[in-house]
Amino acid sequence: MSPYRVIVLMFEDFHVLPAYSGRMGQIASTSLWQLGNRELVTRLTAVHRRILRDYAEYFAILSEVDGRGTAYELGYSNTAALLVHTQNISRSEANQRIAQATALHDVKTPTGAVIEASLPLTAAKLAAGEISVGQVEVIRKFVGSLDHVEPEKVALAEELMVERAAEDDPNALARYGERWVRDVIDPDG
Repeated sequence: MSPYRVIVLMFEDFHVLPAYSGRMGQIASTSLWQLGNRELVTRLTAVHRRILRDYAEYFAILSEVDGRGTAYELGYSNTAALLVHTQNISRSEANQRIAQATALHDVKTPTGAVIEASLPLTAAKLAAGEISVGQVEVIRKFVGSLDHVEPEKVALAEELMVERAAEDDPNALARYGERWVRDVIDPDG
């Protein structure tokens, strides 16, 4: 379990009030100002990797929630409406998160059909804390723009983008995809 376990109190209308426990108390009592710069950056990086792994878990849960139709069962018009109401995020952010979750994970629909994840390599790297959510979005949009290309080439595009993500921020990764990967995958445009 994550050291940043969140205890959530759910009310009848599904609003949430988080109360933090676990390592948060340790961080508050630690005198960060006493740490050397390298140790401080090491800790910052370790926390960031944990956050990314937590995002991976979040997307796995969200994929299941969306695939099951949980929102409808709870009286919401759709999963985005559930996220807007329970997490106080905008509708566009809710839709983006749902699209990411769907791309990263296989979805079993209420009818029993399985829709395979379009970004399995990306999902693995996010779960390992090796790529950011911003990079996931860049890869998702780029791979989504290749719907006219053969599946093998789409898989190669994801592989190239995931490999490059270790070196680039999301903006540079997007440029790499448009300038280099698109030429390799779809040279005729």
